[in-house]
Amino acid sequence: MIEDITKDAATREMAITQISGSGCFIGIPIMDKNENVYGTLCAMDSDPYQFTDEHIRILKSLTSILSYVVELENAEKKMSTELAKAKAIQKSVLSPKMDDEHIQIEGVYYPTHYLSGDMYSWYKIDSSRYGIMLIDVMGHGVSASLISMALRSLMTNLILKVIDPVDVCKELNKQLYKLLPSKIISYATGIYLVIDTKLKTIEYVNTGHPPGLLKLDGDLVDIEPTSTAIGLIEAPEISKKTFSYQKDIDILLYTDGLLELDGEKSLQKNVTKLSSLFINQNISIFDWIETQIIEKSTEFPDDISIVRVKTK
Repeated sequence: MIEDITKDAATREMAITQISGSGCFIGIPIMDKNENVYGTLCAMDSDPYQFTDEHIRILKSLTSILSYVVELENAEKKMSTELAKAKAIQKSVLSPKMDDEHIQIEGVYYPTHYLSGDMYSWYKIDSSRYGIMLIDVMGHGVSASLISMALRSLMTNLILKVIDPVDVCKELNKQLYKLLPSKIISYATGIYLVIDTKLKTIEYVNTGHPPGLLKLDGDLVDIEPTSTAIGLIEAPEISKKTFSYQKDIDILLYTDGLLELDGEKSLQKNVTKLSSLFINQNISIFDWIETQIIEKSTEFPDDISIVRVKTK
């Protein structure tokens, strides 16, 4: 190989020196593992110089390093492309805005990286009942997103066929507990609501999730936890709560990344601030998020998802 490179270098040297006059030149191709040429590493001087085999070995080593760097850059570009596709797929399975004669449901989603452990989904169960789920899987990135997508694949059948919040969350716990090897600890928090617009009731389970906010006949009520997170133990105690209402309701569900958005370290202060925004409506929650993330370019430490539900 050295001999071939030496001959090639000599040919290049003759060609260049014939053009530029006396001097010296050597060029070593930068190739990938399939011998595709990216370019050439060149050494030249206006004075004549005899390159040795040692010089060629050094230049060849440098071209190997450059080739490795180029391959890493290409792999990174490919990975970024694949992650962007995965992000688009994950975002595409989030439920779109629902707006019918009984209810309006919409959500926003901001992952810290390409992928997120957050997931929300809602379905019209029958003419008056709606099932709404928000889940936050522990962690960020690819591993959390894979778990959330696995849980998402179960939601349609569970919400449309099982319906009852306790039974739905028990089945999700069962599947998550079986999903991962015993040495890998993972869990998810979440809130699942069933709203019956005919009976004017809200049944819910909160599996260790930050309390949702509910405007109920003029009062602000917390949708507080009713059980531990799912996936931690095989058969947790899961219970539900029920609210009844007379007028329209307004519900805000969110993942805990929202509470860390403006840098406030006190969880209670953030909940109080969020409650004030929600009850006073001086600015919509969605507009506030846009201001914090986009206009201020604030870095946020955790995935953020928000679901807003209003009956008519």
